[in-house]
Amino acid sequence: MNDVFILLLKASCCLVALYLVYAALLRNETFFRINRFYLLAAPVISMIIPFIPLAPAPGSPAVAIQAVLDPVIIFPEQNPQLISGGHSVNEILMIIILAGTFFFFIRLIGQIIHLIIMIHQSECNLTGSVRLVRIPGINAPFSFFNRIFLPESMGNSEAIKIILIHENVHIRQAHTFDLILTEFFTALFWFNPFMWFIRRDLKRNHEYLADQGVIRQGVPIPRYRKLIFDESTGLVNKPLVNAFNVSPIKKRLIMMTKKVSSPWALGKLALVLPVMAGLIFLFAAVNESSAAPQDQNKKVQKTEIPVPPPPPDAPPPPPPPQSAKAKEIPDVMPKYPGGDEARLKFLVENIKYPRQAIHDSIQGKVFIQFNVMTDGSLSDIKVLRGIGGGCNEEAIRVIKLMPKWTPGLKNGKPIVTEFAMPIKFALK
Repeated sequence: MNDVFILLLKASCCLVALYLVYAALLRNETFFRINRFYLLAAPVISMIIPFIPLAPAPGSPAVAIQAVLDPVIIFPEQNPQLISGGHSVNEILMIIILAGTFFFFIRLIGQIIHLIIMIHQSECNLTGSVRLVRIPGINAPFSFFNRIFLPESMGNSEAIKIILIHENVHIRQAHTFDLILTEFFTALFWFNPFMWFIRRDLKRNHEYLADQGVIRQGVPIPRYRKLIFDESTGLVNKPLVNAFNVSPIKKRLIMMTKKVSSPWALGKLALVLPVMAGLIFLFAAVNESSAAPQDQNKKVQKTEIPVPPPPPDAPPPPPPPQSAKAKEIPDVMPKYPGGDEARLKFLVENIKYPRQAIHDSIQGKVFIQFNVMTDGSLSDIKVLRGIGGGCNEEAIRVIKLMPKWTPGLKNGKPIVTEFAMPIKFALK
């Protein structure tokens, strides 16, 4: 759950950056089609960027990557106390986010069902590939896929012909698909106000495109302006439909008469590239950084594995062999069957505080190092730092009893992953 929270946080930061670029450089330009696809692509790109890996810089020093697992405290009375990974606040926030996402997805499904019911319960006439649906109780026309919904009281005036041209532009350009995709991302990023800005601006951009289409059909701008004013009192509040009068009138009138932006203004799009590159370097999973996807509250460290100092009465352990080249960080970290809580529970239930350690008042942390192999088995189990009194042997004995893990994955293939596991023996 913590991984999902971190992913959403990274994607949200990307979404903010991409929207700010749009607001600063593109929103007031007349490149309506380009703006439409930019607003649609922004949340998609924001979800992709955190997954983009980068190759390590050539000539980087050899380092060993070691995942340090959450420790467990073992008491002689077998009254264990697990050390929390410190993510309780994140977990609470994640539960709130998931609850909100569930609510908005249910709302989206409910809106679709409501529109389907409206279609089946209303009179429908076929005009070419477009269906006209007469709806009682609405004040303004709107479109949904290839259907145009009209108030039952609206007659066959000249105004309705212009409205049909407007709504046909929405249908030809498949704006309903845009709205459904945007509602999906709004449900996913409901906690991010910039996603709501994207949703708002996309709907406005749809209206600019439809207004542009009407004017290109030869409708005089003054007559069209008057029609928009006349229809502005029948606003609808349906996020999945393209309503004739949904966008703020002032903005529509400004864009309707604004001078077409110079092609040179498209050069602003080039500034998006360094922004995206910066986001990739900031959030991507680089072999040399600790920003790789993590699992089970494990911390990935980039460091040369030190040989911890031994106790005074024990001979120093031999230094672990260093790899000739940098070890790979998995895209997906290995998992103990049942998750990290199951791992801690297994250790608590199986490790016994050695009698010799109790008799000699020995306590402290035992650091065990091992590899999770490509088949999930554990190998090269050894003590990095011990405390004696039988604690080292007891820790190794129980780790050897562990079932196979789910191996780590790199580019979809299992790889060997190295872990360090601290086990704290504590006397009251």
